[in-house]
This record gives sequence, structure tokens and C-alpha cells, in this order.
Amino acid sequence: DGNITGLRVGTFYTTNGNTLKCRDSELIGDVEAGAERTFTGLSIAVVEGDYIGCYFTGGYIETDTSGFGGVWYITSEQIDPGDEATYSFLAGDAISLYGYGDFAPPGQPYISRVQRIAGMKTIGVNL
Repeated sequence: DGNITGLRVGTFYTTNGNTLKCRDSELIGDVEAGAERTFTGLSIAVVEGDYIGCYFTGGYIETDTSGFGGVWYITSEQIDPGDEATYSFLAGDAISLYGYGDFAPPGQPYISRVQRIAGMKTIGVNL
């Protein structure tokens, strides 16, 4: 079954080498398999240079394994704000996870929409 259960999306930053820390996240929930999905109404803090990532409890997200910039990867749940862990880097891999946002007051950037969920388990694209 390709349906995703328990999907959570968040932002991450490096603290030391391959150690990343979750800045902020939001639960999206269950996502039916199929075409590109768009989710609106999210408010996720982000700072320039952050990574966007996801975690889910079940299902499958499409991945590409060559020709891309690579993804940070971990098999455990590390997507609550403040979670910090050591990640592996999968060179050349990619997931389809994209976020963009509206301008917020100074010091309060956020992602208002996350779209194209079709990626891997935790963490992906540099914003």
C-alpha cells in the first residue's frame, strides 16, 4: 500500500558535520497515494540554509537514487522541534518535497505551504 500514514514535515539545520537539529515541524497526517499533493495552512519556522524534511509512520514515498544533490537520512523519528541526531548522507539521492512561504514579520520566517510529497523518510532538500 502506497498510502502514507502519520506524515510530519519540518525544517532542520546542521549543528556539527552530519548532526542535524529539527527547528520546527507540523503534522500533516495521512496522505492517499497518487499524484502530487499540495497542503496549505501550515506554519513552519525556517531560516536561510535550512533543510526541509519529512517523517512518516507507514507507506511509501518515491525516491530517486542518482543524479541529484543527495539527502540526509535517518531511520528513527527525529522531527520534533529540538530533536538532534546524527544522519547519514545518501549522495545522488533525491525526494520530491518542496516548501515555499509568505513573508512573515522580521525574525519569524515560515513555510506556509508544502507540496509535492513524493520522497524518502526523513530529510531532504536544502531551502
